[in-house]
Amino acid sequence: TEEAMRIQRAEERSREILNYVNMAVKEAEDQHRLADIQRRLDKAPFDKADHPLASEFKNLDLTRHRLIYEGPLNWRIANRPKLIDLHVLLLEDVIILLQKQDDKYVLKFYSSTFSPVIKVSTVIVRPNAVDKKALFLVNTAQNGAQIYDLVATSSSEKRIWFKHISDAAEAYKTRDGKHRRQDTAAHEDTLSHDKTKDLEDSATSGSDLLSPPRANGAEDSPTTPTPLLSGESTPHASPSSTTPLPDTPEPIVRKMGEGLSPSPVRRVAEPLRQTTAENSLIEPTEVLVCQSPVLTAEPVLTPLEKLRRTDEVIREALEEKKRLVADILRVPRDDYDNIAELAAEPSGDKEAAEILLAAVTQANKLWSVVNEALRVTEEEAVCASASANAGPDGTRHRFPGVPAHQLHHISSTLNSQLSMLLNVMTARDEERERLRQEVQRSREQLHAMYERQPADCPHDPSVC
Repeated sequence: TEEAMRIQRAEERSREILNYVNMAVKEAEDQHRLADIQRRLDKAPFDKADHPLASEFKNLDLTRHRLIYEGPLNWRIANRPKLIDLHVLLLEDVIILLQKQDDKYVLKFYSSTFSPVIKVSTVIVRPNAVDKKALFLVNTAQNGAQIYDLVATSSSEKRIWFKHISDAAEAYKTRDGKHRRQDTAAHEDTLSHDKTKDLEDSATSGSDLLSPPRANGAEDSPTTPTPLLSGESTPHASPSSTTPLPDTPEPIVRKMGEGLSPSPVRRVAEPLRQTTAENSLIEPTEVLVCQSPVLTAEPVLTPLEKLRRTDEVIREALEEKKRLVADILRVPRDDYDNIAELAAEPSGDKEAAEILLAAVTQANKLWSVVNEALRVTEEEAVCASASANAGPDGTRHRFPGVPAHQLHHISSTLNSQLSMLLNVMTARDEERERLRQEVQRSREQLHAMYERQPADCPHDPSVC
């Protein structure tokens, strides 16, 4: 839709702005870096050298150039056994070989033939087939070609340098060709303008010579035939072919200019104006956000999968119940099963907590047995479905049920434990009642003792 196209166009413009900002930040950082190197640049040895490039780059200012790439390289010279450590600056139009000494960058000639400043317009980069970390810079200057054997720290760094130098050389050639075409076009435009002006002057003088003289200031006759230039055929005179003589020689000048000026020059000289019309962005208040329908997928479970998940929920619930009982009875969770088995063994005297723990364990076993009995496998489901489709044939199927021997064992154990718990609770109730009666009897005795005390010994009964 149109709104989506506008949003997409706004996104593209935002991306362009972001790229422009990033580029501006990088250019500012590069300019700051060049200013720092310029501040620490020592070019006194370079200025003292007797070389044409020394006089050409006498007033070298790095801040007036654009930095493309910089980094360390080693210069390998044939007659020197040791490599020369360099800090190379790849600028937009020159390559500068510096040597770092302490906190200064020294620009100097290392020999009479090799210059530390190489123009990008005359450089050719080639890989070194012998050394994967080296490359050749061929300086094709007018005073003779020089080959620089530069070694990078790694093969990947060499590839980076190779790409940047190649791109810089191609970009410089493209810019130089464009400038030359513009200069040629401007020169041809000037020549065309001069020729057109000369033709206008000659046409004006020719029209004055060819026009008939006026008598007594009378106006020109409208039926006077137009005189033709030399080289044109004279048509037969007729009323329809006669044309009025124009007041000014502008049509003649235009025809002469069109016939004499070469069309290629006119095509190059004429400027081409291209205008791009864009629709303005809409206001944020005009944006209408429509809630599109959202579909939610719901899982479709088979009965067997539902049964399996229910069994899992029951199992997790029993485990959680076991942990809660262990916390309530202050039993370690890891030793719960062992302590429950010990509590389930028959013995003489047991605490109520032990009996309760054993009873809860038996109840959990009952839940587990019932859960296992209600579990149906896929084979049983398939058999039941096949028998239902075959029709009633008297075949009896197995229905979920709990085995009787397991129920008998669990129920008998649970009954005995509940009986023991009942006896313990009854004994505690009797003990609590006996203690209550003793407390009541002690209160009555104390009350009787206070009543038998004489009236003259109210403060200290022991003295009396």
